[in-house]
Amino acid sequence: MLTIKKYRDGVPTDARKTGMASRKNREAIPAITIFVLILAIVVLTGCRKEKSDTEPEQEKILIGNAYALPDSIISGETTTLYWTSENTISITLNGEILPTLSGSKTIESLTTSSVFNFTFTGENDQVLSKVVKVVVRELTQKEIMTNFLCLDVWKPQKIEVETSPGVWEEGSMSPAEARRLKLFNKNGTYKDWDPLGIGITIDNIPWYFTEDLKSMYRGGQTEEIVVLNETDLTFRYWVKGVNPQTGLEFNSHRGKKTYTHII
Repeated sequence: MLTIKKYRDGVPTDARKTGMASRKNREAIPAITIFVLILAIVVLTGCRKEKSDTEPEQEKILIGNAYALPDSIISGETTTLYWTSENTISITLNGEILPTLSGSKTIESLTTSSVFNFTFTGENDQVLSKVVKVVVRELTQKEIMTNFLCLDVWKPQKIEVETSPGVWEEGSMSPAEARRLKLFNKNGTYKDWDPLGIGITIDNIPWYFTEDLKSMYRGGQTEEIVVLNETDLTFRYWVKGVNPQTGLEFNSHRGKKTYTHII
């Protein structure tokens, strides 16, 4: 059988077709390689993301604080305990679970110094302890006297004059003098005034107790303070005189004024 081969440009046409197909295949290889690389990157990225999503969260640090205000009181007074916390599951105070993770609690009528133990519990068995101390002290005699004197407004009841040593006679008070009231303040000043605005009104005169706590200074010296009962007291004092020849002051005679406190 006679075979006729077709030629083009001196090359058989079937050989030319084979060469073209081979060249097309070589051109397709880089495209496949790029696709595979992209697919690999996507898969690896997904694996890394999945791995990071499953990593454990960082442990939360337990924070707790507690204090008392005031932390030093007079026997029978009240204080308040305060506490705050973060990343806390529970808090106990002297072994009892507190209802809130941040709050306060009033401690009334403390008569002895006390210790309050706070225990904060967090995740993964984290435990934090805080010790709060409240110091309770008794009133000094000076504080007792000061508190009594500053209790209320004092109203004069009677005035007495010592006519001879140890002999006292009641004198008379003018209406204005009988109205004049006294109010002592714990800041060391007192006010002496007439509520009707008649007569002398003195403000912010300094005063303080003497070391023996039996007398006080208030401009001039009060010789003695006598507490008669729960509502009444007496100031005994020297009435000053002036020597007309020398101009010097001297103790003329003693006076005594009894006051009762009013609300």
